[in-house]
Amino acid sequence: MLKHWTTHSEYIAFVSDSFSRFNPSQLKRWHSFADSFDKLSSMNLDPLAELLAPYYSNTGRPAIHQSELFRSFAHSYDGSMFLKPYFLDSHFG
Repeated sequence: MLKHWTTHSEYIAFVSDSFSRFNPSQLKRWHSFADSFDKLSSMNLDPLAELLAPYYSNTGRPAIHQSELFRSFAHSYDGSMFLKPYFLDSHFG
């Protein structure tokens, strides 16, 4: 079962809010990902929630962060990032 699918508009709002809080050093790093973000921001994954829902069990622990996983795969495939340490530190540290 899918717990919560982060919609495209929620994703854009989250990134915009995060971006507005960056300091100059973080902004410099962000620009290295600008092309990838442009691609991700144009990729609306909302239709996937409906397509994938039947493949998830109705019992057990719900799947979380599914849309974020798909965005991560797309971003990694784009070749711009492979879990660079400064990205992990700034977002999860």
